Amino acid sequence: MAAQTPENVWDYPRPPALEKTPLRLRIVWTDEEGQESVLADTMSGYRVLETSHPPTYYIPPKDVNTEWLTKSPRSSFCEVSLYPPSWAEGLVFYNHHAELHFRLLPPDRKWKGQATYYNLQPTTSSRPLVKDRIWTYSNPTPRFVIIKDYLSFYATSSSSNSRSEGGKGQWKCFVGEEEVVPQEGDFYGGWKTSWIQGKMKGGPGTWGW
Repeated sequence: MAAQTPENVWDYPRPPALEKTPLRLRIVWTDEEGQESVLADTMSGYRVLETSHPPTYYIPPKDVNTEWLTKSPRSSFCEVSLYPPSWAEGLVFYNHHAELHFRLLPPDRKWKGQATYYNLQPTTSSRPLVKDRIWTYSNPTPRFVIIKDYLSFYATSSSSNSRSEGGKGQWKCFVGEEEVVPQEGDFYGGWKTSWIQGKMKGGPGTWGW
């Protein structure tokens, strides 16, 4: 893979931008016996770029092994209303449980719409379901209609940013030939690569950004 031009997350826009990526995106599952299986492989992916975040990547369903996926009851939605003079209240719902945080925002932050989630049950593994680590927008807002039904994966199948020894019973995500690093924390689903630079949201003390 040719060297990529460095990008700083603080040069990304808000509201976020959607762009096609020319790079190959792969997700490889390794079961508890060390057997590898390709979960997704595409040259037709998109990425979403938002201020202070590493990119999130979206893969067309035709390039995902959807036989391993089952629908989750979980959904999430981001909705914003402005308060004078310029404060916005962002209310994020997860199965009717709300988490609240504040930041300065434009009034049109109804960005991608309602996300629904998938669980993973590999036929090659005895590992329990990987829950709610894959999401999609089946009815996106007009700005994001091009990624309707595309699938996005957290950079790790674990609910923490750690893998079991040897990566067994886990997936790994790749942009080009580079394995990605999860965005810090476990709320956002960004994929960090070596050419993505700048202080990134997700860790302690960054929620107000």
